[in-house]
Amino acid sequence: MKLKKLDVRMIINILIVFFYLFQPAIFKISTVLILDCVILVFILAKVISRGKLIIHRNRKIKNILLSFVPFIIYYILSQLCRTIYIQTMSEIFVSNIVRLLFIMLRVIIAVAYFYYLRVDLNYSSYSINKLFFGAGYLQLLCVILAITFPQIRLYFNNMTLKNTDSKYIYIALTQYSYRSYGFAGNLFDGLGYIMALIICIVFSYGMFKNRITYIISSFALLFIVLYNTRSGLLLGITAIIMSILPYIKIDYFKRILKIIVIITVVVLIASIVMNSLPKETRQWVINGYNSITLLFKGEKAGTFAKILDQNFIWPEDVLFGAGGSAEQIIDFGIESGYVGCIWEYGIIGTILLFWGYLNLFITCYRSSNEKLNKSIAIGFITVFFLYMFKLLPVTNTGANFIIFGYVATMLFDDSVHNKKRLES
Repeated sequence: MKLKKLDVRMIINILIVFFYLFQPAIFKISTVLILDCVILVFILAKVISRGKLIIHRNRKIKNILLSFVPFIIYYILSQLCRTIYIQTMSEIFVSNIVRLLFIMLRVIIAVAYFYYLRVDLNYSSYSINKLFFGAGYLQLLCVILAITFPQIRLYFNNMTLKNTDSKYIYIALTQYSYRSYGFAGNLFDGLGYIMALIICIVFSYGMFKNRITYIISSFALLFIVLYNTRSGLLLGITAIIMSILPYIKIDYFKRILKIIVIITVVVLIASIVMNSLPKETRQWVINGYNSITLLFKGEKAGTFAKILDQNFIWPEDVLFGAGGSAEQIIDFGIESGYVGCIWEYGIIGTILLFWGYLNLFITCYRSSNEKLNKSIAIGFITVFFLYMFKLLPVTNTGANFIIFGYVATMLFDDSVHNKKRLES
C-alpha cells in the first residue's frame, strides 16, 4: 500500500513538473500562475509549521541567490529613475520591473519546491531525475500522438490559439503548418531550450550510471524538437556533445565507444525518420541545416542572416540600456538575446546578470567530484549562452525552473542522504 502511495505521489509531481515546464494553454489564465499559487501556499504552510525557512542553512544555495541581488537592485533603481524622467514610457518600465519580480519569485519557488521533494519527501537525486525524465517522455508521447492523429494535433493547437495572449505564437500556429506538434504553450524556440536542458540531464545521468537506456532516451527526446524547432535540435545535440567532456578519459573509453555505436545507430534511425517527415517539415529542417553549413563557410542565410544583418541595432545608451526591449522602445523586433540584454539592461546590467548565472554554473561544477555534476554544469552553461544568440533565456520560466531547481537539488546538504545519493 505504501509503494502505491509513493507511485501516485511521483505521478503527481511528474505532472506538476510537466505543466510548469511546458505550460500548455488549457485556460485563459496562465497554467504556471496557477501552479505558482498552489506551490507558494504549500511552501508558506511549511514555513509556518516549521517557524522558519530551512533553505538558508545551505550556504552554496544562499550564495547563488545572493549573487543575483546586485543585478536586481541595479535594474529596479535604473527603471525607477527612468519612470521619473521618461514618464511617457513609465508603464513599460514598471511592467518590466513586475516581470523581473515574478521571475525572481519563480526562482525561489523552484528552489523551495525541490527542497521540499528532497527533504520532506526524502527524494533521492535519482527520484528528482525521474521527474524530468517523466515530463520529457510525456511530451514525447504528446508529439507522437499529434503526428499520428492529426485531429489530436488540431485539438492541441486550437486550445493554444483560444487561450494564448502571444501574437507571435498565434501567427506561428496559423501560418507554419510544417511544425507545432505537441502539447505546450510554446512549441517553438522556447520548447527547444527547455528540451535541450532535459536532454542534458537524461544523457548525463545515463553516462554517469552507464545506463544505455537513458543515453538512447536522450536521443529519442530529440524527436520532439525535430518536429518543432531547428534551434532546439542544435541545442540538444550540442548539450549531448558537451556533456561527454568530463568522461573523455582512458577509464571511460568503453563508455565513449558505446556512445559512438549508439550515435551511429541514431544516425541511421534519423535518416529513416527524416524520410518519413511530411514534405514541408523535411524541407524546413534541411533549410536549417543548410543555413548552418553556409554560416561556417562565411555566408549568411535564413535565421542567421536575419540575426546578423538586422539584429545589431543598439540603444542610444549602451552602458545603461533603454530599460525595455527594442520592440517596446522603438517598435522593432530583435531576436538575438545578447542584443536584447543590452537594450533592456545595458552593458552594466548584462555583466551583473551574467555574473549571477556564471556563479550558478561554476558552483554546480565545483560542488562535487562526481562527473554527473560537472557534465550537467557544462551542458547547462553551453546551452544557456548558445541560446542567447537566438533569444533571451532569462525570461523562460520553464528553463529557469530546471536550471535553478535542479542545480539547487545537487547542492542540498546530503548529510542525511549519503547512503541514498544517486541510488538506482
